[in-house]
Amino acid sequence: MNLCAFNRQSTYVKNISQKANQRSKLEEILANFYLPIAKLEFESHDASNDWLSVGVASAQGWRTQQEDAHLTDLQFGYNGDMSLFGVFDGHNGCEVAQYAARILPEYILTNQHFHNEQYGKY
Repeated sequence: MNLCAFNRQSTYVKNISQKANQRSKLEEILANFYLPIAKLEFESHDASNDWLSVGVASAQGWRTQQEDAHLTDLQFGYNGDMSLFGVFDGHNGCEVAQYAARILPEYILTNQHFHNEQYGKY
């Protein structure tokens, strides 16, 4: 056997083995974030008042948990004469999306520009 050919073959086998190992690690990492089959069931709810009706639906999809959050407030503002809606994308975790949905109304209500009806400013 030619020694040079043996070394090339050995290097080739090592490279194939390393690539398979990297693929296995990648698959392991992805399994932490994605399901093998998408969850297509969805949660929904609706609400209405004298001037508005709204519906919300969300599905988990391929992710291992629902990461998104939403906000629907039909009686927002100091007098309850406004509405506030928001959809917050979790991007690999639900914590920030849920926090934003919970804290945004308070942040808006305590903002001086909102208080002064300067809605285009922040």
